[in-house]
Amino acid sequence: MIRQTQIQNTAAAAQTNLVKPIVLKEGQLLFGQIRQLYPGQLAAVQVGAQKLIAKLEVPMKNGDQYYFQVSAIEPETRLKIIAGPIHAIEGKKPAAHVLIDALKVKGTPEMMSLLTWMTKNQVPLSRDELIKAESLMKSIENNRLKEGLNSIQKMSVLNLPFEKRHFHALLGVEMKEGLHKVFEPLRNLLESDINVPTTEKENLLNSLNQLSKPFAQAASGVLVSQVLQSLLKGAGTSSERFTLLQLLKNFQFVPEHTTLQNVQQVLGESTFNTGEHPMVFKTAVEQVISMPFDRSSLDNLLKLLGQQPAEQNGMLKAIYQHAEQSTDEVVRKMRQNAESIVASAIDSQAMKEAIRSLIHSLGLNYEAELLKEDSHIDRLASSLKPQLLALLQNPSLTSAVRDAAETVVLRLNGSLLHSGENGVQHQLVMQLPLEIFGQQIDATLQWNGRMKEDGQIDPAYARILFHLNLSFIAQTVIDMQIQNRVVSITIFNDLEQLKSIGGNLEAMLSDGLKNNGYKLSGVFFKSYLNKKEVEQEVLLQRKSSNRGVDIRI
Repeated sequence: MIRQTQIQNTAAAAQTNLVKPIVLKEGQLLFGQIRQLYPGQLAAVQVGAQKLIAKLEVPMKNGDQYYFQVSAIEPETRLKIIAGPIHAIEGKKPAAHVLIDALKVKGTPEMMSLLTWMTKNQVPLSRDELIKAESLMKSIENNRLKEGLNSIQKMSVLNLPFEKRHFHALLGVEMKEGLHKVFEPLRNLLESDINVPTTEKENLLNSLNQLSKPFAQAASGVLVSQVLQSLLKGAGTSSERFTLLQLLKNFQFVPEHTTLQNVQQVLGESTFNTGEHPMVFKTAVEQVISMPFDRSSLDNLLKLLGQQPAEQNGMLKAIYQHAEQSTDEVVRKMRQNAESIVASAIDSQAMKEAIRSLIHSLGLNYEAELLKEDSHIDRLASSLKPQLLALLQNPSLTSAVRDAAETVVLRLNGSLLHSGENGVQHQLVMQLPLEIFGQQIDATLQWNGRMKEDGQIDPAYARILFHLNLSFIAQTVIDMQIQNRVVSITIFNDLEQLKSIGGNLEAMLSDGLKNNGYKLSGVFFKSYLNKKEVEQEVLLQRKSSNRGVDIRI
């Protein structure tokens, strides 16, 4: 069982995830080179890019390389030889075999992979950690070997316990596994569990449902506007208009005394009471339908309807949820038409707002927001992560619900654990479970880059990698390179028609970039199988401190 304090400690590690000097622990294995000998059997030992002073248990030669084990850290660091010097054993037996004999561990394929990888990447692990890591590696498929080893290294760097929950939280990000599949089991279990208090359950289910509806508010505004437009024009049969009028009355968008005979008069009175000309109402309705993402147009319409600002979001949410569940053909068609209007109007600004809303709904920035002096606790508490943390405090939870809730929290923290900074170099990793009117999109965002002296990103030089799992065109990688504001884009996908489809959008893309101060040099299409070359190139760039921004979505 995982306790909330453990989850919070994991989140705290994510918030302060920096590239730090090696923190030695007794039992750790190190590969190092003797750089300088001092009196009293002290020596400067080079371990990777770092140098430490330690006391040697036996005399050694300057320049020789050894496999060491940390035998003590207090009152001074002491190292003992596990194997070496390396030049004396090279060619006789692989390093992994030498360590297996010295550590007296079983030479399983997983242990061989771990030791080979550990020595190559200078990852300090103890014998106990190696055995636990071997067990973790046995729990995954062979095709996940590389990602599994990277997750083990991240656990070592962050000083996390070598436990399955942390391992799989990090592995999910490494494998770019979407969050949709961890939400669904939790949703199903909550719906059937009787031990979760009703209010808490409803709030959690609403939060989970809202994650899949980033454009629900815009669709709600268009839905209400279409209903009003139909009533004003007298479109459709009297039965259809009556159904639509009842929909508005049920959610208090029009007064209870409104009828089909006086609806135009009532709506006219609403504009008269606000000091506006009745024609303003008709114009407001049309503006919402033509510009569904213009919040000011929607606010203006709701004001004319007498809706208070504090009530607006709740009423829009309620009427849209009702329309989704309605079996009435008139309401269903009206909702579908509203969604089609919104879908056709989606642009970059709309996507930006949807992603921003999703980040808040997930609670990805929960810990960071809590540290702010002006944080709005009530608003933060409505996001998914803090609700799950509160749920885990319930001692009567079934093990199934607890495990599902823990899995979601740890997967949300997994992205943060991959984020961090090293001086001016910053890395941000984020996973976003997008859904646009039933079409699921799993996106992983990874940003690596340098900050300028004023703390801002230099937008003139960048390397951006979009890694998307899309419903119709499947796995897609978009490699976007920016040099001095000149943009080159390569799209990796195996769909043959994509080149002709993309070609038709190139002029629009060029204009959009130009409006933001960039110049498009070209768009190129390649097979998805070639993406590994790009990913390897980007990986090498991340290791260089003189490059620009690198993002993976």
